[in-house]
Amino acid sequence: MGGTNGNINYRASASLNRGDGYRVHANFDAYNLYGKVRYTVSPRTVLTAIIAGTHYYNGNAEGLNLSWEPPAGVTWWQMANPDSTRANEFQRTNRMTMGVTGRTQ
Repeated sequence: MGGTNGNINYRASASLNRGDGYRVHANFDAYNLYGKVRYTVSPRTVLTAIIAGTHYYNGNAEGLNLSWEPPAGVTWWQMANPDSTRANEFQRTNRMTMGVTGRTQ
């Protein structure tokens, strides 16, 4: 969403993605937020502020070694990494970035 109000122009967006994955401990979720505001101080001067944030979780960030034998009745792409079954190794990222820039002529 976004718009303009006088000498201020703005935009904001958000997204969500999540799933159970295709094997044990392959669940994931991601949230992203973004905002931008441009303020026209005068015809010659413009200030822009940007903020972005993300959260990402991946239940098992490791891949599979194709030499591992899957249990009976399970295909290799459904099999969890043997280490993740024991320890559920995961990746979690939380990040926020902000910045302000300006231009004058």
